[in-house]
Amino acid sequence: MNDIQTKIINKYKKISGFIFHYLIFFVALIIALFIFQRVISQSATINVFQTNDNLLIQKTRLIAEFNKFLKQDVKNNDLVIYVLQGDFQTEQGFIKSVSNLISYKWFVVPKYFYMYNTLPVKPMSYFSGGKYDTSELENFVNIFVFTKKISVNKPFTRVQLPLSKTLMEDFNLGCISESKISSITCNHYLNNFLDSFFVYTLALDYPGLKNIFDAIKNNANQKERFCGWLSKYLLYANDQNDAIKELFGLCGQDYEDLFKRTATFMEIQKTLENQTFEKISYKDTLLNAYKLLSYQQQIYQDFLINRTDTYKIASYLDFVRELSKNNTIEPFYTDEIYRYNNKYLSLTLEKIAYQSSVSQQNIWGNKIASLLTTITTLNEWEPMLGFSGLNTEIQNKTLIVEQEANTWVNITISLAEKIQKKLQSISYLTIEKQTISDTTIDIVGYLKFFSPDKNETIKTHIIMDYKNDMLLVQSIDLQNKPEINDVIKNLLLIQNFSIGELYSYISKNLVFYGQTNAPINAATDLCPWLKTIQNITLVTCTNTGVTIDQNTIRYEFALNNGGVANITLSDKTLENLIKTSYSTIIWNSYSLLDTIQAILMYKATTQVHQGTTNAIVVFEKIQHYLWIKANDIADNNWTILVDITLGWINFIVNYTLSTNTLGPWYFKDIRINNKPYLIQNLNLPLDDAHQNSINSFVIDPLTAIKKADLTARQNYNAF
Repeated sequence: MNDIQTKIINKYKKISGFIFHYLIFFVALIIALFIFQRVISQSATINVFQTNDNLLIQKTRLIAEFNKFLKQDVKNNDLVIYVLQGDFQTEQGFIKSVSNLISYKWFVVPKYFYMYNTLPVKPMSYFSGGKYDTSELENFVNIFVFTKKISVNKPFTRVQLPLSKTLMEDFNLGCISESKISSITCNHYLNNFLDSFFVYTLALDYPGLKNIFDAIKNNANQKERFCGWLSKYLLYANDQNDAIKELFGLCGQDYEDLFKRTATFMEIQKTLENQTFEKISYKDTLLNAYKLLSYQQQIYQDFLINRTDTYKIASYLDFVRELSKNNTIEPFYTDEIYRYNNKYLSLTLEKIAYQSSVSQQNIWGNKIASLLTTITTLNEWEPMLGFSGLNTEIQNKTLIVEQEANTWVNITISLAEKIQKKLQSISYLTIEKQTISDTTIDIVGYLKFFSPDKNETIKTHIIMDYKNDMLLVQSIDLQNKPEINDVIKNLLLIQNFSIGELYSYISKNLVFYGQTNAPINAATDLCPWLKTIQNITLVTCTNTGVTIDQNTIRYEFALNNGGVANITLSDKTLENLIKTSYSTIIWNSYSLLDTIQAILMYKATTQVHQGTTNAIVVFEKIQHYLWIKANDIADNNWTILVDITLGWINFIVNYTLSTNTLGPWYFKDIRINNKPYLIQNLNLPLDDAHQNSINSFVIDPLTAIKKADLTARQNYNAF
């Protein structure tokens, strides 16, 4: 063996000896740490569950069952759980819910809900904008509202496990507030707690729960986990103690709102269980929708057992008023309210009243008459209502046309009786003399108008026609109001108004005609203020009139008794628009200064149109019947042309004022000899009698065009 080999062997012996010596120590250390961790882990488990295998098994089962239960809304994208207070199942092809705040296809479901998930229910988005088939609304009411009381077999019992001592002690969490010997061990304890505390009886140690939160709140991840599982605890235990409320507030605004929603939902549940309806509405539209449908459902269930609770129905109608006045309900539910009130509730009440009169008991007469009056008032508007009435606010106007006798109610009520009931329901009309001939009603009486400044009673002569359960005004004359009489006369020539709609229009615009305000001194009040407005030129300013130039338009305001008596503009189209839309321009302002500024700021809702007030009339007709705004309207030499877009198709259409008809129609984007392409045999009357045809055309214009002019349809495809 040479010297080199000897050196290599000796060096290897030294290295191997060094590695072997320290390797044994290192391996021993790892084994010791592993054994220590297992012992600690086992000790923690034994301590947390108090060496009770049955409790451990029960806890594991409760957590697994509840997590599986909550995943029902995840598996079905149509289903969302907000508050889980009652029983709920989604098995064997059906959905069952009692006393829960959930939504299906974004519809909030009422207290009792049962349906097979294969039933064809359109999503809420289908009803957006009001261009829907009303049979689908009928389907919604039948499935969601007209439901009997049901029971649900509980999938599991939400047991709350006991604590042996405190939360800190039971879960070995003393380390989170002390110097941590091992973060791995402490995190193990904390994870055990966060994953399972929601199934325990936290009411036994609210202070301990708060201490745990305080210890981890500065760790964003741990705080979020705690707050998320606290939300699950609220669903599991429905615990609304102030201590829990405080923690939700500390978790942030979203969690605080969740707690408020849950607490309010419980209050609504109490009113449903006690059958003591309340008119209170909320900022939370989900809660309002739940309360609305549940109230409707309970009234329906009362009728099924021949119970008529007039106080409950009156409270429901008061609630509807609050929803509409505060605008705290989704537009879809406004249509649903109208359908329920007019096609079910009012007809059922009329049936009960009729049966009562036939039996000569008449126990419901006055109370039911009052309820029917309220339903009509909600439809048509009256001064104290606080909103414009359901007839105005519903999206789908065909619901008004469809308000007809229910086929299952066989009641014989004469035409004269129907008209008389309608007249009696008008709270703002006092009748001095009336004549009813077939469907024509001639009345002399008084209309009562209300404003923040004063109330006014005006003697009035009205002639109306009863049609589709509405009183349509043929003519009206307000004593000593010649200016507004002329405006109304022109409006009635080209558009139908119910008495409620016309009364609403007069109420809002009466301030413009002969308004009396506190006198304003032009020199000290009005003129200095007007001079502060930018981008105008104040030409003249006196106690009786103001002239202002703005851009290229001159505004002349005639003043009387501190109010605007009349306005004249150099732009007559804009002048007519302002006069027609005056109430919209000034909103609720009755101040002279505010009114002048609002008029100066007013911009037409359409583009600047050629022609006269005919353009205004046509624009409103288009918007009313087609639910769209015209792109442009031209009125030259008695020919009115309308530029509109339906879907993605641009049209030019002739409008005939005498018959309120759109036609002939032209494809705007298809040119023949540099002119829009004419569609043969296509005319569309804009009136209530043709609303179904209008709806079909708006939804699918190309199908209607194909029926009228196949060649035009084919050319459009080629284009």
